[in-house]
Amino acid sequence: MLRAPAWPVRQGAAWALIAMPGGPPAHLLPTLYGLLEDRRGEEGWPARLAVCALLLNDRDAALSQRAVAVAVEALDYATQPWYHLPDTGPLVRQQAAQVLGQLEPLYRNEVIFARLTCVLHEDSDPKVRDAAYGALLRLAAAPEERA
Repeated sequence: MLRAPAWPVRQGAAWALIAMPGGPPAHLLPTLYGLLEDRRGEEGWPARLAVCALLLNDRDAALSQRAVAVAVEALDYATQPWYHLPDTGPLVRQQAAQVLGQLEPLYRNEVIFARLTCVLHEDSDPKVRDAAYGALLRLAAAPEERA
């Protein structure tokens, strides 16, 4: 089901696996990780962000950084004037901000902090701004990263 052509099937399978007690089986992790890059349909963003939430604080730093990058990318979903998705656009951006709010505040990443601050000031949807504010509150407690 993770390889199904229809995004709702891929999304449902990913959610079911992520919600399993103990997490998904190890042999399915590479396929789940691949959903981060699944661009078969723009409507697949919720599933990609669900995988981001799973990998956000992974021990593998490369996977964690990729999950963060995908979530930050989703903050721009449907923000351009030619990309009119008044219903789903804000939901994807809100989910992205909520995912970033789950980031373990081990250190303050100024890039993420600055991006969420921009969302807080510039996004047209109040729920997206609220999610960005919640993420900023959580991440503000983190110590600054040392160079």
